[in-house]
Amino acid sequence: LFRSGTGKTHVALALARYLTGQNKNGLKNDQVQIVQFHPSYGYEEFVEGLRPKTNSHGQIEFSVVAGVIRNLVAKIESDGLPRVLVIDELNRANIPRVFGELMLLLEYREMSISLAHTREFKLPSNLYIIGTLNSSDKSIQSMDLALRRRFDFFEISPSEAILRKFYQSVENQNYLGEVLFDGFRNLNLDLLNLLSDRHLLIGHTYFMSKILNRQKL
Repeated sequence: LFRSGTGKTHVALALARYLTGQNKNGLKNDQVQIVQFHPSYGYEEFVEGLRPKTNSHGQIEFSVVAGVIRNLVAKIESDGLPRVLVIDELNRANIPRVFGELMLLLEYREMSISLAHTREFKLPSNLYIIGTLNSSDKSIQSMDLALRRRFDFFEISPSEAILRKFYQSVENQNYLGEVLFDGFRNLNLDLLNLLSDRHLLIGHTYFMSKILNRQKL
């Protein structure tokens, strides 16, 4: 899911709730987890790594600490319920380094391999991963092709229809009337003509507010 200002994170979380049946009663509330990648995010936080700690003698020693993925897999093995990991800003980290051996396991579920500090690790079939990214961020061009082919990509573009539907709700007030929709449409047409790049258009969520007037705009 990509494009800035189009509600991609909102959509990702809605998909996550759907995949885990969160609209039903009695399900655990830890079935959906969200993390945000950034340039310093690494394999140690995502999969596993050595962390320093002080023992009973006051000495520093290193122990293996499970990352996000290993913790999710442990929960699935414990109760059998599906889990969804939503990765926000997927392309902001060094993806090959963060994923490591998971690059293979993403494609071959149920295959067991050895991690840096763990033997016989596999990704269960009911662990789902949803990533979001901004296509205007040119770092997407350097995204590892091996990873790109392991994901399905869905584009969420700026939408006048979504903007109109938002203000059809009695809870949201648009005091600009048709001026808002005309301006939104013409703004993106001008940007497209000027920049010749659809990835740099303005998303509809920037104009979605409980009360939208000239001052708010």
